[in-house]
Amino acid sequence: MIALEELEWKVNSSQIKTVKKLMEAIYNVKPGIQTLGLYDILSTTESPWWDVQNAARIWFGKENIKGYDPRKSEPLTQKQIIDGLGN
Repeated sequence: MIALEELEWKVNSSQIKTVKKLMEAIYNVKPGIQTLGLYDILSTTESPWWDVQNAARIWFGKENIKGYDPRKSEPLTQKQIIDGLGN
């Protein structure tokens, strides 16, 4: 899942609840999915206004594969994610 972000915080609690419900629905279907923000993928993006990986960790106890850097590596395959492989 990729969450697009802006540099300024312009969100209300209803929008956060909607994003949380969306993430929950995705995790129910794909429990091992990697959750990244745009700033995790693009080196040209400035600092995040919302830390997607931290939200996944706090809300759902989900963490991405350790050692995987989407700025340096191709997307992981489903098998790599299941096996817990990084770079």
